[in-house]
Amino acid sequence: MYETDKFMTTDLCIDASRELLEFLEIEEDKSYDWRKRDSMDRVKADLYNWRADILTVHRKKYIVITNIATGFSTVVSRMTKPNRANAKRHIQSGISGILFGERINAFNLQRFNSEMADIVWTEGGRKKGEPLVARVKSLLENYAQENMDKGIVQERLSRILNRYDFTGELPDEHDHRLRPQYAMAELLEKAYGNPPFSKGAYHVTVDLDLNRHDVKRELLIPRETTFLELHKLLQTAFGWSGSHLHIFTVLNEYGEAVAVIEPKSDEDFDDFATIDHDAYYKSLVFVMRSNYSMVYTYDFGDNWEHVILFSKYDKEYDVPYATCIDGEGISPPEDVGGAGGFEDFLEILNDPSHPEYEEMLEFGGYYQERVFDINETNIALRVLYDFQDPYLW
Repeated sequence: MYETDKFMTTDLCIDASRELLEFLEIEEDKSYDWRKRDSMDRVKADLYNWRADILTVHRKKYIVITNIATGFSTVVSRMTKPNRANAKRHIQSGISGILFGERINAFNLQRFNSEMADIVWTEGGRKKGEPLVARVKSLLENYAQENMDKGIVQERLSRILNRYDFTGELPDEHDHRLRPQYAMAELLEKAYGNPPFSKGAYHVTVDLDLNRHDVKRELLIPRETTFLELHKLLQTAFGWSGSHLHIFTVLNEYGEAVAVIEPKSDEDFDDFATIDHDAYYKSLVFVMRSNYSMVYTYDFGDNWEHVILFSKYDKEYDVPYATCIDGEGISPPEDVGGAGGFEDFLEILNDPSHPEYEEMLEFGGYYQERVFDINETNIALRVLYDFQDPYLW
């Protein structure tokens, strides 16, 4: 049973640099009664103990709030009017938004927000935080773009900060040293007693339209998955390279297009008024309705169409990443020329006497050796969430 009542308020303590306090026009809370914190249990003290830094990267200032116990970080959106009240609102909404995006259990998130009484600011600069600050600044320097869309800057950079560079090996699922998002979920679970992640996933079947060949995947996709994330996990599940453009077409129960969703790019044209760029960063739950379906088109040259059917909803699914539960077939080689070109490709490979056989063998001979492996697919989907975050692609 979920625990949602009987709570006491707690101050969020933030150890900030003098530079940040001056930027926010906030004075240190020197009169704060630290006996309140000393009387708290260890878990709650860890949960409400954070540090804040202001970092200048590519001539822009970023405010980064980090939970000291877990390393879980949030990049706070820019404040038009820095002051104490405004800072609290931005920090609380920023932390909550990133936790929601990580699919943290909504009941734990509700308790965390409800118990947060105020923010206590202290001036620090603890030596033990210097390696963390150095890592954060290094990641921002690598991934913060000067022309980054303001609408996604907070989510994008926060998600990146909570994923260290991937080492090439999948760690033990209980080892959270390299995965702050899991460590934070575990800390909230200890504090409030509810499971770490939200429950609920769409059960979908995805068919790649190839006429005479069956290539399909059956997936469980967390309900908070964004269209950006869906694009990446479909690329992973079907073995595509992600080197071509793509678009989602949402269909109602009558097969009529009700939304066309794609990322904004330099190649967009103003006369395509029906394309919804903002929805690309929204969760499926805010767009999809019962009896809706979707077509995911990848590579506008080869025009690979994936028909996505939402068959049912799994209320008990409780992990934050997608899972493949069935599938068959493998995707054609990229740039083969679409469904027609794929048929020609297979015909040539099956005829060693064909004049283009050697050329096709060099182009895509590996295709004959590939088979669908559900275990490898699920490892790749797990790694996608744990480390290779969509924003890093």
